[in-house]
Amino acid sequence: MRSPWGKWAVAEIEKFYQTTPDQVVAHFAPKEEREGWPWMGGCIRSELLKKVPTPQE
Repeated sequence: MRSPWGKWAVAEIEKFYQTTPDQVVAHFAPKEEREGWPWMGGCIRSELLKKVPTPQE
C-alpha cells in the first residue's frame, strides 16, 4: 500500500466488504508507522490490490 507519506508500506487486510453486487472493498491496517505521522489504515477497491512477493517466495 502507499502510505500517507507517499512511500510503500506494509499493510494487512482485515476485512472485505461488498459495497455493490459487483464491487468488493478491502479494509486494511498498517503493519508499520512513521514517526510523527500515525496511520490508521484505509480502504481500497479489491481490483486495485496487487500481490507482493514475500521474502520466502
